[in-house]
Amino acid sequence: MASYEEVQQENYFLCDVNQDAISHALDQFAARLPTTIMTFAGYWDDRCVSAAHALLRLWIACGLQTDTAELTSAYDDCIDIALGAFAPFDTQTEARYRDLILRQLGHDKNHLPGVWREKTRQRLEAAR
Repeated sequence: MASYEEVQQENYFLCDVNQDAISHALDQFAARLPTTIMTFAGYWDDRCVSAAHALLRLWIACGLQTDTAELTSAYDDCIDIALGAFAPFDTQTEARYRDLILRQLGHDKNHLPGVWREKTRQRLEAAR
């Protein structure tokens, strides 16, 4: 699998406005959470989701105040990724990713069902 830097270099070579726009949108991930773009997990429902995609989905669900099912599903994807998708040597990005999720979870705790919160708390404690 190519790194994001390799993909970005290829996009520069193509000189395509659409590719440049996509690269521009991902530049903040590349700068602060570089491996989230190319870290994928596909453990559930035969889906394969990148860490960056899952995080964007979560932020949009939180910002648009989507229904509880969508919000908990977005959190579940992010938590699944945080607990098992990053490479063992990728501790810095993994730690930042986890911090972002936990911080967001603190903001949303009143919008999440108590049963889900308790199960998630137990799951996170078991992963320590």
